[in-house]
Amino acid sequence: MTLDPDTQVTETIAHFFDTFSRVVSACQTVKAFRREALLFPSRLLNSQTTVFGH
Repeated sequence: MTLDPDTQVTETIAHFFDTFSRVVSACQTVKAFRREALLFPSRLLNSQTTVFGH
C-alpha cells in the first residue's frame, strides 16, 4: 500500500481514521465529517482523477 501523493487526500484519510478511533462508529464518523463540512475523497471509475463528495 502506498499513500496518495495528494496531501489533501492523505490528510483527509488520516483525519477519518483519527475521528473513527475517537468516536468508534462509522455513522458518528460520517456525522462528524458533515459537522466539519469535510468531504470524502474518491477516484472516478477507471481514472486517476480524485473528487471529493459526500
